[in-house]
Amino acid sequence: MRILVADDSCVVFERLVEMLASAPEAEIVGHTTDLPATLRSLAESCPDIVILDLCMPGGTGMDVLKSIRENGQETAAVVLTNFPYAQYRARCRSLGAVAFLDKSMQFDQVLGVIQDLESQRTPSVMR
Repeated sequence: MRILVADDSCVVFERLVEMLASAPEAEIVGHTTDLPATLRSLAESCPDIVILDLCMPGGTGMDVLKSIRENGQETAAVVLTNFPYAQYRARCRSLGAVAFLDKSMQFDQVLGVIQDLESQRTPSVMR
């Protein structure tokens, strides 16, 4: 699975790299830190999965979800956020996110979501 990480925190990115190193099916194809770079990278690298922060310079993760939907991309979006509010979860679900995880409580679940997506090869793993 080709994975793009869209998060402006280097600490989060480094933790994801460490975690995903144990998953042979996972290949990180890029790291972006703002909305414009994320949209460019999605178009250029066509990742299978984007691990997406909701708050980023230049826009929001919801803007990314809208773009994926509007462009008909088959990239599965896994939202990993410090803002795990019910209204954000519902909005992300309606925009096509396959998972919505709280960074402070569910960070370690990212690997399981990636593995589930690999085994199913369909974005239907809303957590």
